[in-house]
Amino acid sequence: GVYSAYFKVWEGLKNDQPEAAAVGFQALHNSLAGVDKGALPAARLKEWNAIDEDLMTRSMAGLKESDIEEQRKHFEPVSEAIIALERAFGHTGKNSHYLMYCPMEFNDRGASWLQESEALLNPYFGDSMLRCGVTKETFAPKGSSKPALKPAGGSGHEHHGSH
Repeated sequence: GVYSAYFKVWEGLKNDQPEAAAVGFQALHNSLAGVDKGALPAARLKEWNAIDEDLMTRSMAGLKESDIEEQRKHFEPVSEAIIALERAFGHTGKNSHYLMYCPMEFNDRGASWLQESEALLNPYFGDSMLRCGVTKETFAPKGSSKPALKPAGGSGHEHHGSH
């Protein structure tokens, strides 16, 4: 549920729909409260709690914004926490998750995000530069026979739109 809610935020931002992004931030916040922490081994609970606390705080900050540019600013730390969650715990399901990176966001500082679609769809720029970025890594679902693909040194397809 956590990933599904996160992808709702991504969907709203990539489609330039702040209302949909707000619904996603709310869903993310709610999904975190529903996670069964008792199912985690004690050794992993501390790691989960650190990510969970960060995501709860960040999703609430995004939820309070109605301006899409402000939502996009809050999406970055939410994405970093979701990426940490993916690296630490992985995911189940049928679809791979793709780690994407846009070098142009935040005045060329760059920003990353996860998405389920292999075709790069940039939530930071939306329609103005929807294809700007590069695929950095692929995370196969847990239990999948698919190997995780890790392009070396930022290889992949880079796309830069025009403003």
